[in-house]
Amino acid sequence: MSYAIADDPVETSLRRYASRPMVAIYALIVAGSWLAWPWFAFNSFALGSATKRRELTLLAISILGSIALAWGMFELVAIGVIHPGTQLLLARLGVATFKIVLACQIASLQRDAVQVHIYDGAAIEFHLPVFHVGNAIAMLVLTTFSDPLIRVVLEGVRV
Repeated sequence: MSYAIADDPVETSLRRYASRPMVAIYALIVAGSWLAWPWFAFNSFALGSATKRRELTLLAISILGSIALAWGMFELVAIGVIHPGTQLLLARLGVATFKIVLACQIASLQRDAVQVHIYDGAAIEFHLPVFHVGNAIAMLVLTTFSDPLIRVVLEGVRV
């Protein structure tokens, strides 16, 4: 007789590529959301997370919310409410904070699936080579976009 626990992650063929969710948060902070968002999505599938739907919903909220906040910020600059300089940097910090808060929520959801995999004997890696390569090419990726709105949405905490 077998049974299934509702919160138990499902076995996936991508399990060996799963990583600890904190690495995606580090990637968000250092390299940018262009690396962290796909990492979180892939990790959700690789872990076979029982909360995958919630994780992907939070990810969509993070993407759309970052676009909306960045757009609003630039509109406020255009009409003179936010002045370039310190006020603009603080507004960009607000966008970065929004992304980090949602990334922490996604990571907390993925943490349980990681713990189950570790308990089952799986090796969950940090995948630091991907992190370091992403960090190395972050400026290259961000400078390919001339639109400041896209850059604010894709960048990390380095404002």
